Amino acid sequence: MLFLVYSELKKVDIDIKLPYSWYFYGDLPDAQTFEYMTGGSLGYYTPGQGMLPRIDQLPDLGIEEQTRKKIDDVVKNEYSKITSDGRFRKNYGDILLKSTYDEAPLEFQRVFNRGLLQYVQKFKTEEGQSTLSVLSFDFTELNKIGRFLDELMVVYPEDEMPEIYDLFLRWEDTVRLTILEDHSKMIDVIEKFWKTFCGLLRIKKNENVLPHVVEQWEKEYFMTTLPEYEIELKNVRKLLLHRHLEANPIGKNTRDNVDNLMKLARELTLDIHEAKGA
Repeated sequence: MLFLVYSELKKVDIDIKLPYSWYFYGDLPDAQTFEYMTGGSLGYYTPGQGMLPRIDQLPDLGIEEQTRKKIDDVVKNEYSKITSDGRFRKNYGDILLKSTYDEAPLEFQRVFNRGLLQYVQKFKTEEGQSTLSVLSFDFTELNKIGRFLDELMVVYPEDEMPEIYDLFLRWEDTVRLTILEDHSKMIDVIEKFWKTFCGLLRIKKNENVLPHVVEQWEKEYFMTTLPEYEIELKNVRKLLLHRHLEANPIGKNTRDNVDNLMKLARELTLDIHEAKGA
């Protein structure tokens, strides 16, 4: 909710300098920068468990009365969206998440997190496991997953995140292989790419975060996170391709046709991106 308050305040020319980045579940305040800016721990105001601390008296920060009123109005308005008769609505978490993703900088985030990821996670077992039986998806469900993949191909932010565009194409093709060969691997393949994508996302899309913090994210991502994921995806893809080729042996002509089709698909994707940018 803090991010939503921050976002709404900026629309009335009030900037509270919230240090945050876009990450797995939406916005994520940066604790290290927050402590540097305020001298207090972010964990004190947002504890992982238990009740929030009660603040009986606000410090006098020299804020003008008119500005203070604007801030109060925005906070009350955001609070009213998730409460009824002084109580939190049952679905207040979903309301906050939707409102947050309405502010997301990339359409890819909305299609992936609020579309594909949200849809496939409904098929997890009650224990939270990703393993599914081969018959877990029917034709309609597989078709819907395929449409999400088609949309992600169109909206991938190639200009802003070119570093992993080729990786994204390999991932997208790997998900389609899980549809053909092994549904039990699908959710895991989808979730791990989202985490890898978000590692780069927070580097690209953040505000008010200390430069050395972003530099540390970048170093960790390109030296560890990304290389490890590339190897993991390569191994999963190799296994799925081996199964597929064992069940569907192909000759040289067929291989050439597949290569040409992949080339045409890539060119079509590039044409779509160019048309959107025109």
